[in-house]
Amino acid sequence: MDRALERWSDAEVRTACQRLLVSAAVRDPTLVRASETTRTAAAVYWAVGRASHLIGPDARALNQDVLAHFGYGPSGRRSLVLAQSSTRCCRHEPAQQEPPTGPAMSPDDEVLAAARSLVEAFGRHATDAYFNSFASDATFLFHSHDLPLRSRKEYRDVWNGWETDGFRVLSCTSSDQRVQVLGHDTAVFTHRVRTFVRMGQIEDSLDERETIVFRREAGGRWLAVHEHLSPNSPTPVTPRTPT
Repeated sequence: MDRALERWSDAEVRTACQRLLVSAAVRDPTLVRASETTRTAAAVYWAVGRASHLIGPDARALNQDVLAHFGYGPSGRRSLVLAQSSTRCCRHEPAQQEPPTGPAMSPDDEVLAAARSLVEAFGRHATDAYFNSFASDATFLFHSHDLPLRSRKEYRDVWNGWETDGFRVLSCTSSDQRVQVLGHDTAVFTHRVRTFVRMGQIEDSLDERETIVFRREAGGRWLAVHEHLSPNSPTPVTPRTPT
């Protein structure tokens, strides 16, 4: 399950999976027997992933990819066993849950959460989780790259080349965050980002400004569709006096 969490999930989903697994194991220790561990892990991840809209046709992880990750085919008896195991684990959760302590998330908060998840994945060099934060038709404009990148695949190809040369993100800190929601399905996120990276044996720090445009997908999830990165200028540029 750890590999599935690394590939598709953020910190919130990881915590939910851990809590459900502990709760289920306390109520029924047989769920964590050696012969049951794979099925139980798959069931927990499936239950939390479906409930949080992480798994689905328009979500971060496709149904068949998650099934295959845990050794299940896209259909048939083993998939049915997985669904039954998922239900079994969920039944160990308390029947009555505490009422929510506050209102539902606003669009601004939803976008901010999506942006934080993206930055968090980038900062720990979780490549799959990072790129799954972008729509397939996303575009990218980086001051460190000569040409615009016209799709997520183009950026992933460039990223793979960087990794071949020894590139790795060591940490990433976001500050001065602002969200502008434009209509029902578009939002702009801006922030200042401080990144520490390694290229081969050389470590460096980057101070940059970034704009990310988000689009709300049919399932309600916000995905990044454009990223524009510029160097942060510590000192303002003084206008020239006409002569």
